[in-house]
Amino acid sequence: MGRRIIAAVLLSVLCLAAAGCNGARETDEIAYVLLMGIDRNHDGQLEYTLQFAVPRSFGAGSSSAPKDITEASEVLTVKAVTLAEARDLANSTVARILHLAHVKGIIVGEKIAREGIDAHLPPLTRFREYRGSMFLMVVHNGTAREFIEKNQPKLEVSPNRYIETMMASSGESSSYLPTNIHDYYCRLKNGGGAPYLTLVGSLSERGQPAEAAKEEHSIDKTGGYVAGEIPRPSPDNPTEFLGTAIFTGDKMTGVLDNKQTRGLALVEGKFGRGFLSLADPLAPGKIVNLEIEQGRKPKIEASIVDGQAKFFIDIFIEAEITAISSGVYYEGDDYRERLERQVSTAIQQNIRAMLDVTQPLGSDAAGLSCRLWPEFNRYQELSRVDWPAMYRNADITVKVVTKIRRSGFITKTSPIT
Repeated sequence: MGRRIIAAVLLSVLCLAAAGCNGARETDEIAYVLLMGIDRNHDGQLEYTLQFAVPRSFGAGSSSAPKDITEASEVLTVKAVTLAEARDLANSTVARILHLAHVKGIIVGEKIAREGIDAHLPPLTRFREYRGSMFLMVVHNGTAREFIEKNQPKLEVSPNRYIETMMASSGESSSYLPTNIHDYYCRLKNGGGAPYLTLVGSLSERGQPAEAAKEEHSIDKTGGYVAGEIPRPSPDNPTEFLGTAIFTGDKMTGVLDNKQTRGLALVEGKFGRGFLSLADPLAPGKIVNLEIEQGRKPKIEASIVDGQAKFFIDIFIEAEITAISSGVYYEGDDYRERLERQVSTAIQQNIRAMLDVTQPLGSDAAGLSCRLWPEFNRYQELSRVDWPAMYRNADITVKVVTKIRRSGFITKTSPIT
C-alpha cells in the first residue's frame, strides 16, 4: 500500500514537471524575432538589427491578411556592445518581450565577417532560445541592416519563411549552399576543413552592376556572378542568394562566384542539379544546354608523400540534353562522346577555379584535409599539423567523367537547313 502511495506521488510530480508551458507568458505578451543582423557601422560601433513578426497581421479573416513583408513584420536597429544588451535595449521600445527561439536566419555584414565572427557567435550556443539550425549568411559588399530592410519578396510575406524556402531550394541550381550555426562550428573546430557561409546581397541603388566578364577560353558560357551583381533591370526585390563566403579560421578571406560554388558542391558531394550552357564543340559560336546532376558521391583518395598532401578527386556526372542550337546530332554515339568530354572539361574548370581561390588562402572549404586523418597514428601528431599550410601546398588532381543519359523529348537532332 505504501509503495502505491509513493508511486502515485512520484507520478503526480512527474506530470507537473512535464507540463508544456513553464514560462508563464501568454502569446500576446511575446514579440517573435524572425531575423537578426550584425553590423559594424562607420563609427566602429556594433549594430544589431531585429526583424520581428506583427501578430495582428496574421489574424483570422481575409481582410486582415498581410499584403507584403512590411505589413507582416517590423525592423528595429539598436547600437550595443553585445547582443544581450541589444535585446534589453530593444525591450525599452517594444511593448512585448522579445523571444528568439523562432529566429530563422542570422545575417552578418561583410565588415564584421572580415574582422572575425567568433566574438559574436559563442553566446548564441549557450542561450536556450538559440538553435544550431539557424541559417548563417554574409552580406556581400553590404550590411545586414540594408539587406533586411530591402528584402521585399512577393511570394512570401514572412521573412523567415522566405529564408527557409530559399535555403531549401538551393539544390535546384547549386549556385549557393545553405549553412547554419552547427555547420559553421563543426568546420571551425574539426582541425581540417574551413568554414564557409551562404553569400547574400542586394543590388545597389547607385545602378545596376555590369555583366560579369566571360573568359574567351572558358567552355562554360554561363556568367560568373555573386550576390548583388546579377544583371537584372529594376527588380521589385533587390536581394539575392548567390555564391559563397570563404573563411580562414573565423575570418572571411574570400568569395566564390556561382560557378566556383558549383565546383565546391561537387567536391563535397552536395551538388543537387543545375543547367549548364556550353560552347558547342563542333559549331563555333553556338551553345549547347544540358541539365546535370551528380551521379554518385565523389571518390577522393588522400595521402601524404614526403610531407606533401596529395588528393585525387574523381567526379561522375549524369547529364540530359535540353537544347542544341547548331542542329548537330549529339544523340549519336560518336558525337555524344565528344559532348560528354566537353561537359567534363567545363566542370573540371569550375572545380579548378574553386581550388585556385581557396588554396592560396589556406581555406579548405571542401574539407579535403579531413581525409588525411588516417595518416596519423596519434591525436597529438594530428593536432600539431598546420592544416592551412598543408592545404595551401597540396597537390590536387581532378578527374571528371560525364555520361549523357537522356536527350529530352527529341531522340535525333536534324541539321538546320
